[in-house]
Amino acid sequence: MPFVPSREKQFASLRLCAELFPAFFTGIFLVIVLAAIMSTADSLLLLASSAVVRDVVQKIFYPNLSEKHLSFYGKLTTGIIGAGALVLALAEVEKMIFWFVLFAWSGLASAFTPVVFCSLFWKRTTRAGAIAGMVGGFLTSMIWV
Repeated sequence: MPFVPSREKQFASLRLCAELFPAFFTGIFLVIVLAAIMSTADSLLLLASSAVVRDVVQKIFYPNLSEKHLSFYGKLTTGIIGAGALVLALAEVEKMIFWFVLFAWSGLASAFTPVVFCSLFWKRTTRAGAIAGMVGGFLTSMIWV
């Protein structure tokens, strides 16, 4: 079972900030954090909808679709993904989200980190070895998690 902090611990830094700094600075700090969160969230929403529309709808189903229709499908997909994320956020599926993030980062790290280190520090690294290392690292991560 992974460590998931309780509600009190999650908001302890906000309480600490509010108690240590004047209200003006606390507001500035909170706005900075919220701006970073919103920027990341909207970038991920646009990336996901673009991937669905360009890579699935356009390339697989309708290669000759006009830009107007692609734009419409992009907006529709963004709305659907955003609504799904909102439902998950309101349902407080913290543990499930934590597991997704843990799995994704462990898979990326185990697949790419050894290959990067070997390519930087070992002159006999080959393409076949890099691919085998990536596949082996990712499979090990999947089995381990």
